[in-house]
Amino acid sequence: MKIEKVDPARFEEWELDLIDDGGIEFAFQLRPEPVYFVMRHGRRKKCFSRTAAINNLAHFMTQKVFNHLKKASSRPDEKVIIDEATGATAWKKGETLPVYWDCHSRAVRRIRRLLAKQSEILKWQKKYDEWSSQHIELMKTKPY
Repeated sequence: MKIEKVDPARFEEWELDLIDDGGIEFAFQLRPEPVYFVMRHGRRKKCFSRTAAINNLAHFMTQKVFNHLKKASSRPDEKVIIDEATGATAWKKGETLPVYWDCHSRAVRRIRRLLAKQSEILKWQKKYDEWSSQHIELMKTKPY
């Protein structure tokens, strides 16, 4: 995301510091450790698989959108009686709304598309570097 395109009134100051040109490269990283490190919107998580990392990143992004819109992502919590004799109660978390899952699945598709595009760019860059080095060697041996 380009910083000059951002409306500073919509973000807190610490969030503006997190905005950079990289975006997906910064949010989705493979470190030398045997884990994926996902970081977005002030939340971070280490995951052992690529699928789990993409899923968590999508959750971070989706929850940020729902929080920004002040829209509930799940049904209200329910009070449940655990033991009738003692009257012990607990709160059961409400299930996640279908709208949230739809938004989450769109985020997963978008992340996968961005990562595929990034992979294609890296492959092309590798081919170009090989061609460029061959071209330079060829020009050095130019007879005229």
